[in-house]
Amino acid sequence: MVRYTRMAHLITGLIKAAGFGAIIAFIGCYKGMYCKEGAEGVGRATTEAVVYASITILISNFFMTLFLVNEFGLNRPKMACPTSRVD
Repeated sequence: MVRYTRMAHLITGLIKAAGFGAIIAFIGCYKGMYCKEGAEGVGRATTEAVVYASITILISNFFMTLFLVNEFGLNRPKMACPTSRVD
């Protein structure tokens, strides 16, 4: 696994994780601040927050991957390391 993993993969994963965390936090806070009173309002707001966050993450994952793959050049094959030959 270490052979096929580059630093760009780690950076991409960390950027996406931070983005997804921000999406969940913003949507959850927004829905929580504007929920209706009572247990039913809180339950409905929670359900809506989970659904909206899930859909937003699926869509943003596509665009983040598209951008980051092109930015870090992950769609190009890894160059072979020169090996020392003993003749």
